[in-house]
Amino acid sequence: MIGRMRVGYLLVGLAVSLVPGTSQTYSAKWLDSPLKQWNIAGAKLPVEPIQDWDKAYPECRPLHHPEVGEEEAVAKAGWMIFGSSGDEGKLAVVSGGIGFDGMCRPDDLQLFVFVEGKFAGTLSPAPMYARSDGVVATVSIPESDKIVVEFKRYEGDDPLCCPSGMSEATFLIQRDAKGPVATLISVRTRSVRGPA
Repeated sequence: MIGRMRVGYLLVGLAVSLVPGTSQTYSAKWLDSPLKQWNIAGAKLPVEPIQDWDKAYPECRPLHHPEVGEEEAVAKAGWMIFGSSGDEGKLAVVSGGIGFDGMCRPDDLQLFVFVEGKFAGTLSPAPMYARSDGVVATVSIPESDKIVVEFKRYEGDDPLCCPSGMSEATFLIQRDAKGPVATLISVRTRSVRGPA
């Protein structure tokens, strides 16, 4: 089923504690710069150390357990699964992470794209952090080869509840002899501030 994923809704009931993240540092500047590509055809799924998430986060009940092939692939690579969107075996996006902030929100969050069961890249150049500039808000799959992602944009004086902008990034699936790849084709940023 082609559809929409609201990442926040997938996280209800998850809680507490922190796990050290990856060595990469996230910056939302890629949403403001000229388009850059980080996905390449034939790349391997990023791997994290395997953990027993149920034991690591006993307060975080219920944790989501992999239900489809793409979710299982991400879980086997060491990521905690937060949910997925799209069609298993066709175009699917899996949300995974490796930790939480103190209010149950995911840290080191990443979105993994699969086309016909093959890894096609990520929808952010590095893992994202809850309530920070550039964290994912929604993922939509309006067509069988297109993904649209909204990222929250915070300015220095924005309260953490309410980013003042949104950046919409559009990805197209391209096919190569080495495999499918999610290619960034546009980013549009708009204000979401209401009237003063």
